[in-house]
Amino acid sequence: MTVVSVGDGDTLRVRNQQGQSVTIRLGCVDAPEMKQNPWGQQSKARLQELLPVGQSVQVRQIERDRYKRLVAEVFVNNRSVNLTMVQEGQAAVYRQYLKGCNSTQEKYLQAEADAQVQRLGFWNQSQPVMPWDFRRGKKDIQPTSVQSQQQQCDQLCWAVTPSLLPRFLYSTEFA
Repeated sequence: MTVVSVGDGDTLRVRNQQGQSVTIRLGCVDAPEMKQNPWGQQSKARLQELLPVGQSVQVRQIERDRYKRLVAEVFVNNRSVNLTMVQEGQAAVYRQYLKGCNSTQEKYLQAEADAQVQRLGFWNQSQPVMPWDFRRGKKDIQPTSVQSQQQQCDQLCWAVTPSLLPRFLYSTEFA
């Protein structure tokens, strides 16, 4: 398959061996939306660098999504482009669909954790809004103060390690 175009940070179009155009959604990852300035544009630009027009790619099909796109892991020279996007902070692990990358899910989770710690790409912001939250209309998620969060935490009798508190406060995957 050969790259024809990149639509955003997790979608591309390729031409298969029969000359047909196929839309691919990168599996197991979720890139910032284009309207999530500047993160969506940066993610798309990086995917375009990794997958320039004419680039030959190998594809491991996972499934077809509700939009009839091919959900897949894309490889260049045996290296996963999906994983590279996560390692560089250009995409987050899409835990809801991580089962499609069962054999490599630990690599994805570790890559995301490393990117967060290094504040790479999307993670280089104080209050990241996850792409799935952005799409659901939670564009204005404002974290409440640490003090009010601590009071809620006390009310629920949760013991949170102070060093983990900021990550816990801004994480929406548990909401």
